Amino acid sequence: MGRRAERGLIGQTFELCPRASWVQSCLLGLVHGGLLGMLYLSALSPLLQGLLALPVTMLWWRAQRASSALQHERLLCQPGGTLMRYRGDGRVEGPFAVSRATDFGWVVWLAWVHSDGPQRYVGLHMQGVMLTADRMPAPQWRRLRIWVRHGLQQVDRDDVRKA
Repeated sequence: MGRRAERGLIGQTFELCPRASWVQSCLLGLVHGGLLGMLYLSALSPLLQGLLALPVTMLWWRAQRASSALQHERLLCQPGGTLMRYRGDGRVEGPFAVSRATDFGWVVWLAWVHSDGPQRYVGLHMQGVMLTADRMPAPQWRRLRIWVRHGLQQVDRDDVRKA
């Protein structure tokens, strides 16, 4: 696909239908397992190691749950960098203004804020999602990367808070 054809895709709305990802599960396991390994090898007392291992394990479990729940959702990517989120239970959330997006070729991180107000938090983190290339068919992955690189108007979080 040439640059002219890519520019034609920028102004269009498209849907992402994430599926289960073994890459993402492995990555989450490696990161949290590495943290647990560092705790085990540290000079901390066994009691403190156990106390610190509990939140790491809980965060891993929560990340795995969020990752598996995403396969029952749809994300509608709109021109100008807004998202609508269709949950598996029928709830519709949004519109969200994408405040940060990072594309490393094999993984894309999207973080968003509500378009109509200040930043909202879920638990201890900002709303967002990590998408790996194996989560969707190749055409959807390509459109997502084009949208992140060219069609996304990055939102300054300070401007959103002032609104």
